[in-house]
Amino acid sequence: LGLFQELLSLNPNDNQGVRAIAVHALFKLGRFEDALEITKQYPDDAMPETLYGRALALFKLGQRQKASVALREAIEYIPLVAKELLKVKHRLPETAMPDAVTVGRVDEAYYYWEHCGQFWEEDTEALEWLRKTVRQATMPRRGIG
Repeated sequence: LGLFQELLSLNPNDNQGVRAIAVHALFKLGRFEDALEITKQYPDDAMPETLYGRALALFKLGQRQKASVALREAIEYIPLVAKELLKVKHRLPETAMPDAVTVGRVDEAYYYWEHCGQFWEEDTEALEWLRKTVRQATMPRRGIG
């Protein structure tokens, strides 16, 4: 973990994606506050590990209102990840290529589930919260009048 922190301090732009690995490791250790701190360093990040990781860390820390805002943002930005997390059966997409991830596509969603899905699946309350938030996000909005 110290190595990840050192790499992030030496390369704050993190064009190597170390933050994703660090967030994963911190979730494995149950260090949600530390995972949240890393996600805060990248507020405009597009990686699912930071977007969905921020939401889940806030949820685990009991900050439900902030968690809901973060989750809605994650779903809005990368909806395929939420869809993948909620699947019962997961299959590597035919379009997936070895050693490559297509940002915003089904392969990115699959790889996020493969690496981080366990953190959602082991918490039935978090998974139900995700399901409910996805339903709300996809409901058609009706105007008044």
